[in-house]
Amino acid sequence: MASAHRRLMLPYNRGPRPRGGSPLSEEGEIALVLLVSEEKRKKGGFFSGTEQKIKFVSKFYYPFLLTPWKDRSLILNPISRGSLTFRHSKLPNMDSFIGDLKRSSTARELYQVFLMDNLDTFRQRKEQKVSLDRVISKEFGETLAKEARTAVSGPEQSSLILEGQVDEGNLQQEVEKFVNANDKIEEDVLAVEYALAQLQEGGAMHIKKIKEQIKETREKYEQEIIRVRPFVQKRIETMRRDKDNEMRTLRKSSKEELTVALKEKATQQRELMKLERLEAKCQREKKARKAVDKAAYNFWDNRLDKVKKEISNVRKAASKATKKVDAIRYESERRVLVLAEQFDRRLDEELIRIDDLKISSASEVEEMNYEVEELKKNTSQISVDMKELMLRMEEEKSSITNLTSPVSPESKSLLCIPMYVVKYESDMVPSYAIYPPISTEDEQERSHRKIFGKSSHGLADHLTPRFDEYREFAEAFQKLIPSDGLLEIKINEIGVRNNILNQKNLEKMILKGVDEISSRGWIDKTDGSALFKSIRLISR
Repeated sequence: MASAHRRLMLPYNRGPRPRGGSPLSEEGEIALVLLVSEEKRKKGGFFSGTEQKIKFVSKFYYPFLLTPWKDRSLILNPISRGSLTFRHSKLPNMDSFIGDLKRSSTARELYQVFLMDNLDTFRQRKEQKVSLDRVISKEFGETLAKEARTAVSGPEQSSLILEGQVDEGNLQQEVEKFVNANDKIEEDVLAVEYALAQLQEGGAMHIKKIKEQIKETREKYEQEIIRVRPFVQKRIETMRRDKDNEMRTLRKSSKEELTVALKEKATQQRELMKLERLEAKCQREKKARKAVDKAAYNFWDNRLDKVKKEISNVRKAASKATKKVDAIRYESERRVLVLAEQFDRRLDEELIRIDDLKISSASEVEEMNYEVEELKKNTSQISVDMKELMLRMEEEKSSITNLTSPVSPESKSLLCIPMYVVKYESDMVPSYAIYPPISTEDEQERSHRKIFGKSSHGLADHLTPRFDEYREFAEAFQKLIPSDGLLEIKINEIGVRNNILNQKNLEKMILKGVDEISSRGWIDKTDGSALFKSIRLISR
């Protein structure tokens, strides 16, 4: 990486935390790291195996590249590769969609066909993947952004800064991938917004035209109804007069015929009553003469037979007259009904001319209203799909923005994170321990700890990383060193070149640091001195 970038250096330990405390001095910091390193060293024995030696203890700075982007920064890891993958929506061919949309807008039928053909165009979800191997996670980026606010400018050159294995060109390509992905999403959002506006404008235009056509259709039929109605009304009035005349003629004719039949019926009934009285007289006379005068008896008996025959004939004539009256009445009613039905039918034939116009108007209007609803439905469905797509793209845009951090340096800068590396070696097999930045606290309330005692807590508690993200990063970096040959060489170069154990004033510095640590109640001064001697012996 180019060395011209501004260096932003972070402190290894800091305080106070909200509960109080102060940062360690450089001597206290180094003493704490050395003592914990010795505490964790394998001492050898039956159960622990071969004794380890400490080859070096060194401070180094892990650089992260802060690249300004808008009012934020994209933070890149120039040393180790990550596996950050970003996915964003892949649009259909928007040029083709917009071109077809504009061409179809000239004719309603073409527009409806266009809508039907594109009902699923924006519903089918397609994605494209962008791999960002050097961009750090959102959580780690937020942590580094907080830390960057407390960073101070450092020297342009420093032997403690771990140089990256990726050159500036590779990192710039990573930035360009990020910027291109963001720009593509913004362009896609604008393209969909434009297409949506064109779609809604086209739909509104056709709906307006259809409504105007509906209005024109209604007016056309209303005018035709107004023109036809007087003729229909006049014909209906003529039909009513004709009907009334025919009804009067029919009733008069039926009345005359019925009068004759009723007279005939009355005549027969009077004749029947006369004969029935005569029959009763013959019965009495016959009965009175039966024992007295045989000749008179026979006379009345013959007379009675004649009367009965006449009665039978008259009854038949009366029955026939009654049926004739009923028939005349039935026929009169039938003819009235037929005439009424004929009038109603002719009336319907006249009225249907207006009804047909109303029905035709309603049918055409209904068809156009259906077309409006179909146009609204299809336009709305595509619009909803487009809006949902834009929401997804806005979320994707927000997601890609979240990959940046809320810190805005004036130019590209290296944010240098201080760490300590300890190299152990046993039977020529190396291992490493990484201690990321910490926050120190005064903890007088805790029990007095002894390095060689049986306390449930160790001095290493005070090297707890000040952020979980630091701890996770240190654990991953510690595993990476032995698996990456070039990285291990660089770590060893820094460790050997800046080995704290080789400093001339080490003893004086450690003793001062042990005094500081013991004053905090973390260790007995005598234990610290003993541990320091052990370090000196085991590291030779």
